[in-house]
Amino acid sequence: MSRFFTVDARTILSLGRESIKEATTALVELVKNSYDADAERVVIEIATKVEPSYIRISDNGTGMSSNDVEQKWLRIGYSEKKETANRYSGKGRRRTGEKGVGRISADRLGKQLDLITSKGKELFGLRINWSDFEGKGKQLDRVPIEDITDPDITLPKMLDNSASKSGTQLKIIDLRDTWDKNNIEELRRELSLLLSPFKKVKDFEISTLSDVDDAENGKVASDINEQAVVSLDAKYRSNASSLKYNLKTIDQKKGKNSEIKLAQLLNIRAAETDEVPKLSCGDVDVKLLFYIKGKSVFGDISLNRKAVSSFVDANAGIKIYRDDVWVKPYGEMNKEEWDWLNLGRRYGMNPAGAGRKSFRIRPQQLVGAVFISRDQNPTLADSSGREGLIKGAGYEDLKKLTEGCVQLIETGYHDRFIQDKGEDSKTASSDMKLVAKDTSAVLKEMQKIAPMIAQSALDQKSKESFEASLDKVKEIHDTVKDVSKTVLDFEREQVLFRGLATVGISMSVFGHEIQSAITHLLNISYRVRDYLNATPPKNDKAIEKIERLVELSDSVSGWGTYALNRMQRSKRSRRTQNISNLASKVINDISPPFKAAQIDLQLHLRSLEGKVFSMDFEAILINLLTNAYYACLQKARNRKIRVELRTTRISSDKAIEIIVADSGPGVSSQFRDRIWEPLFTTKSEGRGTGLGLAIIDSVVRESNGTRHIETDNELKGARFAICLPIE
Repeated sequence: MSRFFTVDARTILSLGRESIKEATTALVELVKNSYDADAERVVIEIATKVEPSYIRISDNGTGMSSNDVEQKWLRIGYSEKKETANRYSGKGRRRTGEKGVGRISADRLGKQLDLITSKGKELFGLRINWSDFEGKGKQLDRVPIEDITDPDITLPKMLDNSASKSGTQLKIIDLRDTWDKNNIEELRRELSLLLSPFKKVKDFEISTLSDVDDAENGKVASDINEQAVVSLDAKYRSNASSLKYNLKTIDQKKGKNSEIKLAQLLNIRAAETDEVPKLSCGDVDVKLLFYIKGKSVFGDISLNRKAVSSFVDANAGIKIYRDDVWVKPYGEMNKEEWDWLNLGRRYGMNPAGAGRKSFRIRPQQLVGAVFISRDQNPTLADSSGREGLIKGAGYEDLKKLTEGCVQLIETGYHDRFIQDKGEDSKTASSDMKLVAKDTSAVLKEMQKIAPMIAQSALDQKSKESFEASLDKVKEIHDTVKDVSKTVLDFEREQVLFRGLATVGISMSVFGHEIQSAITHLLNISYRVRDYLNATPPKNDKAIEKIERLVELSDSVSGWGTYALNRMQRSKRSRRTQNISNLASKVINDISPPFKAAQIDLQLHLRSLEGKVFSMDFEAILINLLTNAYYACLQKARNRKIRVELRTTRISSDKAIEIIVADSGPGVSSQFRDRIWEPLFTTKSEGRGTGLGLAIIDSVVRESNGTRHIETDNELKGARFAICLPIE
């Protein structure tokens, strides 16, 4: 005997009023159906001052016949839009609703629905009282729905003002929500964003009419404010290994067309058998607009501050559009997913200004859109409640790609800002040296002329004034010397802090090696105990395992020695020593995880001596090696790191050059200035601190050295070259 599911009538209420949180969301769902039906105009009338209150949604779309209503509209879960032949409308619109439940959102809005539709010469209507579905034990297909006798319909005109020949009208009666001015404003704002303002849709228009506020009546506009300081237009195609984009600042007529490799933009780890990293999200277009609310920006360019503020306040956020229709709640203000990229948290961790390489954009400064489609992005599916996308691999890749685009626009603004405003890269000690030099020169000149002033014909008051000024300059000079000593002491302390930070960074990168050794120690210890407790004891096997314990103990001990060696007091002073031996010792200490990852370390260390801070030298080498280690894991090609040490010159001073090159994805030219800034990292979240290269940069600055990064011709990854004076 076959058995069948039956459906409780209350199911329809679960799909309607109980699953849709807000009235505006339910209303927007119904407007989407008008878009799918090729409507040119949709009119939403909201009447709150009559009894009963109602909302009327009318469109001039294709309409439905009585057979369409019975076989399709009344069939819950059915959508002809799933069928390949019906995915696109007659106007070429990609239809948005495929779950077949959007129509039930009318239950969220009011207690009764009158549906009247016209197709050709046929006019048909039916009435649904949602309370009829509330009784216990009712079956869905046993709840009668009555026809409307003598239905009457009012349809909006076509865009050319000709009369409509077909269309649909939904009248939702006895509203469940109170509609006030704020609700109407929010509805119009959401409707203005339903279709992307970035892609003008010329054949679809929405108007509202209510008795709440006359100022909120009329056509819903969705215009873009053209005063974005920086704009980005990016395209990713699923089989490509790079992102193509155009970056334009407000003072440019045309932006610059550029391309960046995904491996460089996102640090994606490629599959072992595939050299080209791929994103599972499918084809994506990204448009970002960055605004500031100041009166002026670069050069003489002025902004309409009021217009910019008004636009950004109403539209801030990066929205996702699928087939040009907004996927809520992404970029929707006052919702948890408004800042779905967590740009606010990112800014809060490092609120750097535009003059710094680690500049971060606040989410309130961005208006953007991410474009996907049902056909090209099958992994980006709706969640069951139609509130966002399922958070799978495709969604995570979409986030990474969009975050990379935000970094591109940040870099573009930073570079243009520096070009316009300039940047001071001097260290505190170098500044104090200049001040000390200047005050010393002034003091010497004043002391030279002091006898002449004393013997001159100047009046006594002027002579006393000069002597007071001389005493003040002496006081300032002594203060500058004291401050210079304090700053120098502070920078010496920085040497220690840099060493401690470097140990922390390297230990976090290689921590899995240490943890693995400790885990093996424990497991083998348990085996030894079991062998010795056996009857009779298995001494041979126990001895064999104990030998392995000694090896693992040496490994763990080695990491402890590695950390302690970095902190020796002698390493904190600048002294002459054999630098190549110093480099060899560091590389030997840190080599085990490189061997475990099958990374070939190629060493070219010339024997040379010079005067350096051991701790700073080691900090540079260790941070470069840990970065190279991580980079090598990102590419499937043979993993190699080349370390070179040789003599060079900075101006006329003797110097050493430390070169570390790797076979990783390299560093994109767009980020080569920013990577030195504290907390800036291109590594995925949780994998990088953004401190390693900043430590190197601080050493270089204080030493009056140089730093450079480029692509290595041989290994194809990044090539870092650090020069430090050694005399």
